[in-house]
Amino acid sequence: MQKLDVSDQTAFHSGEIAAQARVGMDEKLANVGNQYIRPYFLDQHRQFFEKLPFIVVSGCDSQGLVWITLLMGHKGFIRSTTDKALTLNTTVTSGDALEEALKAGTEVGLIGIELHSKRRNRASGTITKGADNNLHFTLNQSYGNCPKYITPRTWQPIAISDSAMTVSKQTRLTQSMQQLIANADTLFVGSGYLNPEAEGYGETKTKSFGMDASHRGGPSGFVVVLNDRELVLPDYSGNNFFNTIGNLSINPQVGLLFIDFNSGDRLQINGRATVDWGSEKIAEHEGAKRLLNIEIDHINFMHVS
Repeated sequence: MQKLDVSDQTAFHSGEIAAQARVGMDEKLANVGNQYIRPYFLDQHRQFFEKLPFIVVSGCDSQGLVWITLLMGHKGFIRSTTDKALTLNTTVTSGDALEEALKAGTEVGLIGIELHSKRRNRASGTITKGADNNLHFTLNQSYGNCPKYITPRTWQPIAISDSAMTVSKQTRLTQSMQQLIANADTLFVGSGYLNPEAEGYGETKTKSFGMDASHRGGPSGFVVVLNDRELVLPDYSGNNFFNTIGNLSINPQVGLLFIDFNSGDRLQINGRATVDWGSEKIAEHEGAKRLLNIEIDHINFMHVS
């Protein structure tokens, strides 16, 4: 979602514009982005975030690996202090892949989603302060999303102590993980542009620049498990902004989050994605316009015992 190396006439970066061009939408969207993607929160979006019992956050860990996670609290745990800032009165679950990463200076993507009303809003920005045990978020870009593909459900928070949560790190999906994915009708995706000239994480000295958190939904089983290291995620028709695919076309690293809404289990996946724009395999997935083929590198599974 971060604006990069393009003119001031568009809110989109080069990867997003290239993806839009592939479907013939780049000229139409050239000036549309600035109408919907804003450097401030609308009042209705500020009020929306303040009503949420959870929010989904993408970011990079200390090695520059892209992950996406769930932050929860009582209704009102998010406060909009200005039209460019949020304060989150919550902590990251012990053992979460982003437990140590959500601190001042970390660039993040947010998606707030109200499952029963099918409303959602996205934002990107930076964690600016955390000394008071709150997470302070400063906005870069914000916009609303349509309610497409959101499975309506009532959010029922589960009180889970750290002692009841078992965390395991894997490189391959177990049978239980594969079953969780096969049952899922909801998925959250984290992505981000990488600026290779910036000092940053790990030996590659690359830094995340403009993180994004997005939602994907469909009938149970819409995400296909090919084997214990590969997934296929259908990409359906949407707003043609191509925030996620635009990021992945430049930086293939992707974070996935699957949630078992009954047990509270959370499956975090880090991997690499390639976009299938036109093969015959697309027809095997009803309604799909494209496919994301994902090769899994790292898994962080938080199981409620």
